[in-house]
Amino acid sequence: MLHKIRQFFSFRKASDDAPEIAEDSEQNLDYPLENPNFVSQRAKVIKLLQQLANAPHRCTATLEDADEIFTTTLLDVRENDGALILDTLNSSFGNNLLLTHKSAKLSTYLNKVPVTFTLDQVSAVQQDASVYFKAPLPTRVYYPQRRSSPRINVPTANLGFQGMLSDTGMTVGGYVSDLSRQGLAVYFNDERHTIHRGDRLEHCLIDLPGGQQISFDVSVRFLKRQNPGSPKKQIGGLFENMAVQSQNALERYICALEREQIRKQRNSAFALSGL
Repeated sequence: MLHKIRQFFSFRKASDDAPEIAEDSEQNLDYPLENPNFVSQRAKVIKLLQQLANAPHRCTATLEDADEIFTTTLLDVRENDGALILDTLNSSFGNNLLLTHKSAKLSTYLNKVPVTFTLDQVSAVQQDASVYFKAPLPTRVYYPQRRSSPRINVPTANLGFQGMLSDTGMTVGGYVSDLSRQGLAVYFNDERHTIHRGDRLEHCLIDLPGGQQISFDVSVRFLKRQNPGSPKKQIGGLFENMAVQSQNALERYICALEREQIRKQRNSAFALSGL
């Protein structure tokens, strides 16, 4: 059977129209499962792969012991079987190599966002005169989803922030470094309070210019220290439990920041054109 499949592959011709590998695709997939750049929940992995199969995307395939980049297409996602169905590669050499190593890293784009995943235990299946590859569903997929609401830098450090750690009841304070309609980033100077990803800040307050105050909760999604050894650290999170009045005030403030940003960009463009 394997000999017949290899013979079948020998008649396939290589294609020269291979797409480039996504430049931003993750080359090292050894990251913790909670990395936000990865989709690891089975239902979400299946949904993502189904999008690739429903509107067939040409994928680049990187194989062990090969400098050449091959191409293939994701044909089907068999949820009940926990399997992916792939078209054969564009090269008989690549097909035979894939049969030998039984693994490949696939890369493509979905909605202009790079998608990368590794397949193991790849096998060839022959049905009538057709041959295709079958592999178990990947446990995770690299897919750094873009924000639907871009964050805007806050021009000064005068936008104060105050919140309360839900687990300890301790009050923390800092200043907002950037904002979006869905979340924010805050700098803290006090290292006495330990904040972890997944923590919740409640009863948060920001005093906007013009004397208006908005209140909300924050679900912490990331944190980092500005410099090694520095007490200043930054947290980022998503808004929760924000009242409509606060949402409207935030929208007005962000619109003002966006207009100011556009004005500065135009002035900069005019200045450059006059050189």
